[in-house]
Order: sequence, then C-alpha cells, then structure tokens
Amino acid sequence: MKNQTRIAAAAIALVKAERAADDAKEECSFALTKYFSEHGRPDGRMTADDPRFESARRATAPQYEEYQRLKRRFYRARQKLRLEVSKAGGELS
Repeated sequence: MKNQTRIAAAAIALVKAERAADDAKEECSFALTKYFSEHGRPDGRMTADDPRFESARRATAPQYEEYQRLKRRFYRARQKLRLEVSKAGGELS
C-alpha cells in the first residue's frame, strides 16, 4: 500500500508539473505574440543565434526562463514517477 501511495503522489505531482509547464509555455508564446504585434516580426524562423530576434528574446526572457524552469520540474517529476513504479516492480514507458 505504501508503494501505491508514493506512486499516486508522484503521478499527481507529474500532472501538476505538466500543467504548470504547459501554462508557462502558453504564457511565453503569448508574450512573443504580443511583442511581435507591437514591434513587428522579422521574416524567417526564430533561432537562438539570429540577431534579428535578439530584442524579442530579451523582452520575453523572464517568461522563457520560467518556462524552462517548469519544464525541468516536469522532467524531474516524470523521472520520480518512473523510479517509484520501478521500485514497486512495475514498468512505465
């Protein structure tokens, strides 16, 4: 029963972490859309090393950093769930 409780807690934490990461990704996307609507969007794909998008990256850096932080939390929660299932003798793909 203890294993089931830990697995359930890890699963709940995973769902919460996934929702938070999804929300942060949406917020980051919204911030970029808002920035581009106010300042115009350069042609081409936005890449990390393209200087044309530097101002957009700087303007949306807080939202992007929060998204990255929550994404790492999601990955840790997923790994914890896999570990708990493995400890209980199961397998999670």
